[in-house]
Amino acid sequence: MIGWVLGSLAVGTIGYMIFQSSKPIITITNQSIPIGLNTSTASNTQQGIIESVKKGNFDIQWSEITSTIPGYVATFRVFSDALKIEGIRVNVTASTNQEIADILDCVMLTPKIADLIWKQRITTLPPFSGPPFDMSSYKSTVWHSEMINKALAHKPKPWGLICTVGKLWVLSNDLVDSHGPILKQDSPIAMNYGWHFIGTGYEPMATKGIEGRVIQGKGTAHNSNHTDYSQVCVLMHNTCMVNGKRMNVRDVWSNPDLANLANDGILKVTRQPTNAGLIA
Repeated sequence: MIGWVLGSLAVGTIGYMIFQSSKPIITITNQSIPIGLNTSTASNTQQGIIESVKKGNFDIQWSEITSTIPGYVATFRVFSDALKIEGIRVNVTASTNQEIADILDCVMLTPKIADLIWKQRITTLPPFSGPPFDMSSYKSTVWHSEMINKALAHKPKPWGLICTVGKLWVLSNDLVDSHGPILKQDSPIAMNYGWHFIGTGYEPMATKGIEGRVIQGKGTAHNSNHTDYSQVCVLMHNTCMVNGKRMNVRDVWSNPDLANLANDGILKVTRQPTNAGLIA
């Protein structure tokens, strides 16, 4: 068993941590809406998500994935499911995703890590699209989360690592150019990726040699403030193991011998870019 320390919590290979709330649930237009979360504007909802995470009012579980290249084997810890607040897989902007990562001593995913999650999943779910509400509304977020819950109810337990649970915000060197962060509508662009599935059509995965496709290829159509129901929060811990040695993931990304364990080559953009140009 590999020993890990996540914040102040020591866990093992099968370990997980859960933070749950006892707040009551109210029903609005046949959708279960937790009291305390704003249902009006995306910006207020994002701030509410960040404050909930800061207060420990969230639910995550951990799974391990492995990555192998000649001479090296790495183990990374990733969310088994999307982050939930009061039982709901909340949607996040890329900026919120990064802020949550900072709070939890995590880092954002790369397309390769997202593909390895898919490859090593325990429970397979299809993408759920087409909510009967505005796609950026909290009602659509609840709808998406409930669709996943209904699908999981028919899957054997333990569910372990679940994929797919939504589209992911990922890091890429394509987010910057020689002048710094690339802007869209006065905010840095972000890259979304995922909604893996078995089938044909749509886009090939970023990582070759893995069965499956993605609905969302590596896309930079949105900026760091974009929100919609399908953009969930899945992160990996900042600490990993490489050949039995504990390492910081950012050190892996910057090492020419190790970078391919977690990315397609050296990753220079190790944080979601901000208007200030911070990328590392």
